Amino acid sequence: PPGGPPLAPIEFPRPAVALPSLAALLRASGFELCGASGAIGAALLTAEEAAFLNVRRPAAALVMKRVSRTATDLPVESTDYRVLADRYEYRVELRRTP
Repeated sequence: PPGGPPLAPIEFPRPAVALPSLAALLRASGFELCGASGAIGAALLTAEEAAFLNVRRPAAALVMKRVSRTATDLPVESTDYRVLADRYEYRVELRRTP
């Protein structure tokens, strides 16, 4: 957390069966995801990222970041990844509830 000590990683027991998602693993371990914040930006890829994505530099990518939290605001998932724009589609549906 900003301004505080780093959080210790959570050790999860190995499930007896494969779980379909990280959210399922968290629920099985007693953590219920209640919200998340995310951001999408852009950046030039590093040499290592470009090689991994098999593109020539300079190459731009979307930078995706997300932090998921429990009802007590405990951060339990953090992602930070790059996606080439021609390999990504963003969709959103907004509804107004009367």
